[in-house]
Amino acid sequence: MTRLLFLIALLTQLPGVLCTVSREGEWTVFEGKSITVPCHYKPEDTLNVKYWCQGSIYDFCSSLARTDNQDTAPSSKARITIADDPTQHVFTVIMHELKEKDSGWYWCGVEKGGIWSKDSAMSIYISVIQGISVENNEVSAEEGDSVTVQCQYSEKHRKDEKRWCRSGHVRSCSVTNNGTFLSESLLISDDGKDTVTVTMRQLEMRDAGWHLCGAGEHQVSVNVLVTPRSTKAAFGIKTQPSLTVPSGKASNSYLLQCLLTVCGALIFLLIAIMGTRRIMGGFKLTDF
Repeated sequence: MTRLLFLIALLTQLPGVLCTVSREGEWTVFEGKSITVPCHYKPEDTLNVKYWCQGSIYDFCSSLARTDNQDTAPSSKARITIADDPTQHVFTVIMHELKEKDSGWYWCGVEKGGIWSKDSAMSIYISVIQGISVENNEVSAEEGDSVTVQCQYSEKHRKDEKRWCRSGHVRSCSVTNNGTFLSESLLISDDGKDTVTVTMRQLEMRDAGWHLCGAGEHQVSVNVLVTPRSTKAAFGIKTQPSLTVPSGKASNSYLLQCLLTVCGALIFLLIAIMGTRRIMGGFKLTDF
């Protein structure tokens, strides 16, 4: 009996045990960024107050935003705001300028308004981390064109140098520190807030391969694909042969040949006309 009571007491300390919830999972976001969390509810709860609270145990979580509090309305300048959309049956929570200390359990809650009615709630774990990331780990372009990669970094790396390296070649790194690096084939631009943009220009086939976008001790890999430059022949387009005009002695020979051809044509035409007249003159009206 003692063991059973101990087990019950232990279970009540776990997230989500003190009320019926559906766990949404873990959300990860860089420090300094914002996060938007949609919380869905049932149509019958449309008129009820919605709220956002923090804590590993729901019954003891600390309220951070409520739909009946103007201080956390979307129009306010609060770091955490909440907005209800009754037509979609969802309320949205936005947390700005997140810090690592903000990591933890959060709850989407809907008040039921009765002493015997338990609020509806859903638990979410938000993990605020340091690092760098890219939206797409693979980019491609034709030979001679340009390709651009945007690397997002956390608040910790705002003042760190940003680098673009050829994977496996430590000495190939191009570096910028809150500014711009420019060369004939590479442009690195750091906005000093959360994004460094890398543009590889006039791509060559040898530029293909894995590269690294880094900030501080963190880095992320990007595979750059370079395809051969397409030609008209590759698309089945036929070109007409160009007319070239000879020069020098060849030009004189060409002109002489043209004159002889024209003269020959004129002589042939003259002979044909004279022959036609003789034939016509040999006939008499009495022959008809």
